Amino acid sequence: MTFIVGTRRLDGWALNESSGGLRAIVDEGLNLGDEALVEISDKPARAGRVVWIQEEPDGAIVGFSFEDSEGSVPPPPPPPNG
Repeated sequence: MTFIVGTRRLDGWALNESSGGLRAIVDEGLNLGDEALVEISDKPARAGRVVWIQEEPDGAIVGFSFEDSEGSVPPPPPPPNG
C-alpha cells in the first residue's frame, strides 16, 4: 500500500482495514492530521487523514480514517508490556 502526501509517496503495510479506515506500518514519518490519499492493491485511491500514531524504533504504526466513510478506524495497538 502507498500513502500519497502532497508530492511524497510513502510505502507501508496494511495491518487491517475496516469500512472507516485502516491501521498500517510505515517506515517514514507521517504526522498526526496529515491528509493523504492511500492506494491499497488494485483498489481506487481513497482520501483521508492520520488520526493516531504509535512511534516504533523502526517507523510507526498509524491509524488512517477514510474521509468518504463513517465507519470506525481500527484502534491503536495495546501498549507494550514493560
